[in-house]
Amino acid sequence: MHLLNPLFSIFLVVVIFWKPVNAQQLPWFTQYRAYTSIINPAALSPEFLEDKGFYNLVLNASFRREGGLNTGEVSVPETMILQANWMPRPQNASNTFRFLLGGHFMSDQFDLTHFNGGFIRFGVYTLNTPKLGTVSLGFNVGFNQFSIRSNPEDFIVPSNGIAGISSSYLNLGFGLFYSNQINRRHDLYFGFSVPQMRELDLTIRDQENDQFALQFEPTQFYGLVGANLYIADYAFLEPSFWIKSVFDNQIHVDFNLRYRFRKPFWIGVGVSTQETFHAEVGLHVRDMKKTANRWQKTRRPFLKIGLGYDYSFSSLPSYLQQALELNLGFIFPDKKY
Repeated sequence: MHLLNPLFSIFLVVVIFWKPVNAQQLPWFTQYRAYTSIINPAALSPEFLEDKGFYNLVLNASFRREGGLNTGEVSVPETMILQANWMPRPQNASNTFRFLLGGHFMSDQFDLTHFNGGFIRFGVYTLNTPKLGTVSLGFNVGFNQFSIRSNPEDFIVPSNGIAGISSSYLNLGFGLFYSNQINRRHDLYFGFSVPQMRELDLTIRDQENDQFALQFEPTQFYGLVGANLYIADYAFLEPSFWIKSVFDNQIHVDFNLRYRFRKPFWIGVGVSTQETFHAEVGLHVRDMKKTANRWQKTRRPFLKIGLGYDYSFSSLPSYLQQALELNLGFIFPDKKY
Protein backbone atom coordinates (compact mmCIF):
# COMPACT_ATOMS: atom_id res chain seq x y z
CA MET A 1 0.00 0.00 0.00
CA HIS A 2 1.18 3.48 -0.73
CA LEU A 3 2.10 5.86 2.10
CA LEU A 4 -1.05 6.42 4.20
CA ASN A 5 -2.34 9.95 4.31
CA PRO A 6 -3.15 11.47 7.75
CA LEU A 7 -6.90 10.90 7.55
CA PHE A 8 -6.50 7.27 6.57
CA SER A 9 -4.01 6.82 9.43
CA ILE A 10 -6.51 8.25 11.89
CA PHE A 11 -9.14 5.88 10.55
CA LEU A 12 -6.85 2.88 11.04
CA VAL A 13 -6.08 3.89 14.60
CA VAL A 14 -9.78 4.31 15.37
CA VAL A 15 -10.75 0.97 13.87
CA ILE A 16 -7.88 -1.03 15.36
CA PHE A 17 -8.36 0.52 18.79
CA TRP A 18 -12.15 0.31 18.62
CA LYS A 19 -12.11 -3.34 17.68
CA PRO A 20 -11.08 -4.90 21.01
CA VAL A 21 -13.56 -2.69 22.81
CA ASN A 22 -16.61 -2.86 20.59
CA ALA A 23 -15.93 -5.34 17.79
CA GLN A 24 -18.76 -7.58 18.78
CA GLN A 25 -22.33 -7.59 17.58
CA LEU A 26 -23.66 -6.43 20.95
CA PRO A 27 -22.04 -3.93 23.33
CA TRP A 28 -20.93 -4.87 26.82
CA PHE A 29 -23.55 -4.83 29.57
CA THR A 30 -23.48 -4.46 33.35
CA GLN A 31 -27.11 -4.99 34.37
CA TYR A 32 -27.88 -8.04 32.24
CA ARG A 33 -31.45 -8.29 33.50
CA ALA A 34 -32.32 -5.09 31.63
CA TYR A 35 -31.23 -6.62 28.30
CA THR A 36 -32.53 -10.18 28.45
CA SER A 37 -34.91 -9.77 25.50
CA ILE A 38 -32.12 -8.25 23.36
CA ILE A 39 -29.63 -11.00 24.14
CA ASN A 40 -32.32 -13.70 24.02
CA PRO A 41 -35.49 -12.78 22.05
CA ALA A 42 -37.34 -15.69 23.68
CA ALA A 43 -36.70 -14.55 27.27
CA LEU A 44 -39.60 -13.57 29.48
CA SER A 45 -39.02 -10.25 31.23
CA PRO A 46 -37.71 -10.39 34.82
CA GLU A 47 -40.78 -8.46 36.01
CA PHE A 48 -43.06 -10.99 34.31
CA LEU A 49 -41.31 -13.86 36.09
CA GLU A 50 -41.10 -12.17 39.50
CA ASP A 51 -44.78 -11.22 39.56
CA LYS A 52 -46.07 -14.41 37.94
CA GLY A 53 -47.30 -12.69 34.79
CA PHE A 54 -49.04 -9.73 36.39
CA TYR A 55 -46.77 -7.08 34.78
CA ASN A 56 -46.67 -7.76 31.05
CA LEU A 57 -45.59 -4.45 29.42
CA VAL A 58 -42.06 -3.10 29.92
CA LEU A 59 -40.58 0.07 28.38
CA ASN A 60 -36.87 0.54 28.99
CA ALA A 61 -34.19 3.15 28.22
CA SER A 62 -30.51 2.38 28.87
CA PHE A 63 -27.41 4.53 28.68
CA ARG A 64 -23.82 3.31 29.05
CA ARG A 65 -20.55 5.20 28.94
CA GLU A 66 -17.13 3.59 28.96
CA GLY A 67 -14.56 5.63 30.82
CA GLY A 68 -16.90 6.44 33.70
CA LEU A 69 -17.14 10.15 34.43
CA ASN A 70 -14.05 10.95 32.40
CA THR A 71 -14.79 14.23 30.63
CA GLY A 72 -11.42 14.69 28.97
CA GLU A 73 -10.80 15.21 25.29
CA VAL A 74 -10.28 11.49 24.66
CA SER A 75 -13.30 9.90 22.99
CA VAL A 76 -14.88 6.89 24.74
CA PRO A 77 -17.55 4.39 23.61
CA GLU A 78 -21.15 5.36 24.40
CA THR A 79 -24.27 3.23 24.02
CA MET A 80 -27.98 4.05 24.07
CA ILE A 81 -30.72 1.41 23.90
CA LEU A 82 -34.50 1.89 23.77
CA GLN A 83 -36.72 -1.16 24.03
CA ALA A 84 -40.33 -2.25 24.51
CA ASN A 85 -41.63 -5.73 25.38
CA TRP A 86 -45.23 -6.85 25.61
CA MET A 87 -46.70 -10.22 26.50
CA PRO A 88 -50.43 -9.79 25.74
CA ARG A 89 -52.89 -11.94 27.61
CA PRO A 90 -55.25 -13.80 25.22
CA GLN A 91 -59.02 -13.42 25.36
CA ASN A 92 -59.26 -17.06 26.36
CA ALA A 93 -57.09 -17.39 29.47
CA SER A 94 -56.87 -21.16 28.98
CA ASN A 95 -54.99 -20.88 25.66
CA THR A 96 -51.83 -22.97 25.82
CA PHE A 97 -49.80 -20.72 23.51
CA ARG A 98 -49.29 -16.99 24.02
CA PHE A 99 -47.36 -14.35 22.12
CA LEU A 100 -44.23 -12.30 22.76
CA LEU A 101 -44.00 -8.93 21.01
CA GLY A 102 -41.57 -6.03 21.17
CA GLY A 103 -38.56 -4.34 19.65
CA HIS A 104 -35.47 -2.29 20.35
CA PHE A 105 -33.22 0.38 18.89
CA MET A 106 -29.51 0.50 19.67
CA SER A 107 -26.90 3.20 19.03
CA ASP A 108 -23.27 2.42 19.82
CA GLN A 109 -20.57 4.95 18.93
CA PHE A 110 -16.89 5.54 19.49
CA ASP A 111 -15.15 8.55 17.98
CA LEU A 112 -15.81 8.44 14.20
CA THR A 113 -17.42 5.01 14.23
CA HIS A 114 -21.15 4.51 14.66
CA PHE A 115 -23.02 1.22 14.90
CA ASN A 116 -26.84 1.36 14.93
CA GLY A 117 -29.51 -1.30 14.89
CA GLY A 118 -33.29 -1.60 14.99
CA PHE A 119 -35.09 -4.91 15.58
CA ILE A 120 -38.62 -6.26 15.93
CA ARG A 121 -39.12 -9.10 18.38
CA PHE A 122 -41.80 -11.76 18.12
CA GLY A 123 -42.28 -15.21 19.58
CA VAL A 124 -44.53 -17.61 21.41
CA TYR A 125 -44.51 -19.13 24.88
CA THR A 126 -46.56 -21.85 26.58
CA LEU A 127 -48.86 -21.40 29.53
CA ASN A 128 -47.02 -22.27 32.75
CA THR A 129 -47.83 -25.66 34.26
CA PRO A 130 -46.35 -27.18 37.43
CA LYS A 131 -44.93 -30.17 35.55
CA LEU A 132 -43.72 -28.61 32.31
CA GLY A 133 -43.06 -25.00 33.27
CA THR A 134 -42.94 -22.38 30.51
CA VAL A 135 -41.14 -22.85 27.18
CA SER A 136 -40.68 -20.00 24.72
CA LEU A 137 -39.24 -19.49 21.25
CA GLY A 138 -38.45 -16.01 19.94
CA PHE A 139 -36.91 -14.16 16.99
CA ASN A 140 -35.34 -10.76 16.34
CA VAL A 141 -35.60 -9.37 12.80
CA GLY A 142 -34.15 -6.01 11.83
CA PHE A 143 -31.20 -4.10 10.44
CA ASN A 144 -27.70 -2.98 11.39
CA GLN A 145 -25.82 0.04 10.11
CA PHE A 146 -22.11 0.68 10.45
CA SER A 147 -20.65 4.02 9.42
CA ILE A 148 -17.67 6.32 9.72
CA ARG A 149 -18.90 9.88 10.28
CA SER A 150 -16.40 11.47 7.95
CA ASN A 151 -15.84 11.88 4.24
CA PRO A 152 -12.24 10.92 3.48
CA GLU A 153 -11.65 11.36 -0.23
CA ASP A 154 -9.37 8.34 -0.33
CA PHE A 155 -12.16 5.88 0.49
CA ILE A 156 -14.72 4.32 -1.77
CA VAL A 157 -16.98 1.35 -1.14
CA PRO A 158 -16.85 -0.88 -4.24
CA SER A 159 -20.50 -1.92 -3.95
CA ASN A 160 -21.75 1.57 -4.78
CA GLY A 161 -18.67 3.61 -5.61
CA ILE A 162 -19.69 6.36 -3.19
CA ALA A 163 -17.05 8.20 -1.17
CA GLY A 164 -17.24 7.56 2.56
CA ILE A 165 -17.82 4.43 4.62
CA SER A 166 -21.23 3.00 5.41
CA SER A 167 -22.82 -0.42 5.40
CA SER A 168 -26.42 -1.41 6.15
CA TYR A 169 -27.70 -4.97 6.18
CA LEU A 170 -30.57 -7.11 7.46
CA ASN A 171 -30.03 -9.37 10.43
CA LEU A 172 -31.83 -12.15 12.28
CA GLY A 173 -31.56 -13.62 15.76
CA PHE A 174 -33.32 -16.40 17.64
CA GLY A 175 -33.54 -17.79 21.14
CA LEU A 176 -34.98 -20.52 23.35
CA PHE A 177 -36.01 -19.96 26.96
CA TYR A 178 -37.36 -22.13 29.76
CA SER A 179 -38.63 -21.26 33.24
CA ASN A 180 -40.31 -23.18 36.02
CA GLN A 181 -41.08 -22.99 39.71
CA ILE A 182 -39.32 -25.15 42.29
CA ASN A 183 -41.43 -26.20 45.27
CA ARG A 184 -44.04 -23.68 44.06
CA ARG A 185 -41.85 -20.88 45.36
CA HIS A 186 -38.49 -20.42 43.65
CA ASP A 187 -38.02 -19.60 39.96
CA LEU A 188 -35.53 -21.43 37.76
CA TYR A 189 -34.73 -20.27 34.23
CA PHE A 190 -32.24 -20.94 31.46
CA GLY A 191 -31.88 -20.20 27.77
CA PHE A 192 -29.78 -20.29 24.63
CA SER A 193 -29.64 -17.65 21.90
CA VAL A 194 -27.89 -16.23 18.86
CA PRO A 195 -28.83 -12.51 19.04
CA GLN A 196 -27.53 -11.67 15.56
CA MET A 197 -26.68 -14.32 13.01
CA ARG A 198 -25.10 -12.19 10.30
CA GLU A 199 -21.63 -10.64 10.63
CA LEU A 200 -20.40 -7.34 9.26
CA ASP A 201 -17.82 -7.82 6.52
CA LEU A 202 -16.85 -4.50 4.93
CA THR A 203 -14.13 -4.19 2.30
CA ILE A 204 -12.76 -0.71 1.54
CA ARG A 205 -10.44 0.36 -1.26
CA ASP A 206 -8.48 3.57 -1.56
CA GLN A 207 -7.82 5.49 -4.77
CA GLU A 208 -4.76 3.33 -5.44
CA ASN A 209 -7.04 0.27 -5.36
CA ASP A 210 -5.35 -1.02 -2.21
CA GLN A 211 -7.67 -3.03 -0.02
CA PHE A 212 -8.48 -2.78 3.67
CA ALA A 213 -10.94 -5.29 5.17
CA LEU A 214 -12.95 -4.66 8.30
CA GLN A 215 -14.66 -7.72 9.75
CA PHE A 216 -16.53 -8.18 12.99
CA GLU A 217 -15.83 -11.12 15.25
CA PRO A 218 -17.73 -14.40 14.69
CA THR A 219 -21.40 -14.66 15.55
CA GLN A 220 -22.06 -14.61 19.29
CA PHE A 221 -23.74 -17.46 21.15
CA TYR A 222 -25.26 -16.83 24.57
CA GLY A 223 -26.27 -19.21 27.32
CA LEU A 224 -28.12 -18.22 30.48
CA VAL A 225 -28.76 -20.05 33.75
CA GLY A 226 -30.32 -18.37 36.77
CA ALA A 227 -32.77 -18.63 39.66
CA ASN A 228 -34.84 -16.46 41.98
CA LEU A 229 -34.44 -18.03 45.43
CA TYR A 230 -37.11 -16.52 47.69
CA ILE A 231 -36.14 -15.85 51.29
CA ALA A 232 -39.19 -13.86 52.44
CA ASP A 233 -42.20 -12.08 50.92
CA TYR A 234 -40.94 -10.55 47.65
CA ALA A 235 -37.33 -10.83 48.84
CA PHE A 236 -35.06 -13.15 46.90
CA LEU A 237 -31.46 -13.93 46.00
CA GLU A 238 -30.77 -14.21 42.27
CA PRO A 239 -27.59 -15.96 41.10
CA SER A 240 -27.14 -16.03 37.32
CA PHE A 241 -24.54 -17.08 34.77
CA TRP A 242 -24.23 -15.55 31.30
CA ILE A 243 -22.07 -17.69 29.01
CA LYS A 244 -21.03 -16.21 25.68
CA SER A 245 -18.84 -17.26 22.81
CA VAL A 246 -16.99 -14.36 21.14
CA PHE A 247 -13.46 -13.42 20.04
CA ASP A 248 -12.05 -16.37 18.10
CA ASN A 249 -14.55 -18.83 19.58
CA GLN A 250 -13.31 -18.36 23.13
CA ILE A 251 -15.88 -18.79 25.89
CA HIS A 252 -16.44 -16.07 28.50
CA VAL A 253 -18.57 -16.31 31.61
CA ASP A 254 -20.22 -13.55 33.63
CA PHE A 255 -21.40 -14.45 37.13
CA ASN A 256 -23.93 -12.14 38.77
CA LEU A 257 -25.41 -12.20 42.25
CA ARG A 258 -28.31 -9.90 43.10
CA TYR A 259 -30.41 -9.53 46.22
CA ARG A 260 -33.81 -7.86 46.15
CA PHE A 261 -35.19 -6.71 49.46
CA ARG A 262 -38.85 -6.96 50.42
CA LYS A 263 -39.28 -3.27 49.83
CA PRO A 264 -38.35 -3.10 46.15
CA PHE A 265 -34.70 -2.18 46.37
CA TRP A 266 -31.84 -4.31 45.11
CA ILE A 267 -28.07 -4.56 45.15
CA GLY A 268 -25.78 -6.78 43.11
CA VAL A 269 -22.21 -7.67 42.23
CA GLY A 270 -20.58 -9.68 39.49
CA VAL A 271 -17.30 -10.85 37.99
CA SER A 272 -16.31 -11.92 34.49
CA THR A 273 -13.62 -14.06 32.93
CA GLN A 274 -12.91 -10.97 30.81
CA GLU A 275 -11.25 -9.52 33.91
CA THR A 276 -14.05 -7.19 34.94
CA PHE A 277 -15.89 -6.55 38.19
CA HIS A 278 -19.27 -4.85 38.43
CA ALA A 279 -21.62 -3.54 41.09
CA GLU A 280 -25.21 -2.41 40.72
CA VAL A 281 -27.99 -0.88 42.76
CA GLY A 282 -31.61 -0.24 41.88
CA LEU A 283 -35.02 0.80 43.06
CA HIS A 284 -38.61 0.00 42.12
CA VAL A 285 -40.54 3.23 42.68
CA ARG A 286 -43.99 1.93 43.58
CA ASP A 287 -46.46 1.74 46.43
CA MET A 288 -46.15 -1.04 49.00
CA LYS A 289 -48.56 -1.76 51.81
CA LYS A 290 -48.33 -4.04 54.81
CA THR A 291 -51.31 -6.28 55.52
CA ALA A 292 -51.35 -8.95 58.24
CA ASN A 293 -47.60 -8.58 58.72
CA ARG A 294 -46.97 -9.15 55.01
CA TRP A 295 -45.82 -6.68 52.37
CA GLN A 296 -48.01 -6.47 49.28
CA LYS A 297 -47.59 -4.59 46.02
CA THR A 298 -50.22 -2.27 44.71
CA ARG A 299 -51.35 -3.14 41.22
CA ARG A 300 -50.26 0.06 39.54
CA PRO A 301 -47.63 1.01 36.93
CA PHE A 302 -44.25 1.80 38.43
CA LEU A 303 -40.81 3.14 37.59
CA LYS A 304 -37.61 1.10 37.86
CA ILE A 305 -34.20 2.79 38.19
CA GLY A 306 -30.90 0.91 38.00
CA LEU A 307 -27.29 2.08 38.22
CA GLY A 308 -24.29 -0.04 37.27
CA TYR A 309 -20.53 0.37 37.56
CA ASP A 310 -17.81 -1.68 35.84
CA TYR A 311 -14.11 -1.85 36.51
CA SER A 312 -11.72 -3.71 34.22
CA PHE A 313 -8.46 -5.28 35.39
CA SER A 314 -7.34 -5.94 31.81
CA SER A 315 -4.73 -4.08 29.80
CA LEU A 316 -7.19 -1.48 28.46
CA PRO A 317 -6.04 2.17 28.72
CA SER A 318 -6.79 3.70 32.12
CA TYR A 319 -9.54 5.95 30.77
CA LEU A 320 -11.43 2.87 29.50
CA GLN A 321 -11.12 0.74 32.63
CA GLN A 322 -14.34 2.07 34.13
CA ALA A 323 -17.91 2.24 32.84
CA LEU A 324 -21.17 3.68 34.12
CA GLU A 325 -24.61 2.45 33.16
CA LEU A 326 -28.10 3.86 33.80
CA ASN A 327 -31.36 1.98 33.21
CA LEU A 328 -34.85 3.44 33.39
CA GLY A 329 -37.84 1.12 33.14
CA PHE A 330 -41.56 1.80 33.03
CA ILE A 331 -43.58 -1.27 34.04
CA PHE A 332 -47.30 -1.66 33.37
CA PRO A 333 -49.73 -4.29 34.74
CA ASP A 334 -51.92 -6.58 32.65
CA LYS A 335 -55.36 -4.94 32.60
CA LYS A 336 -56.98 -8.34 32.06
CA TYR A 337 -55.35 -9.90 35.12
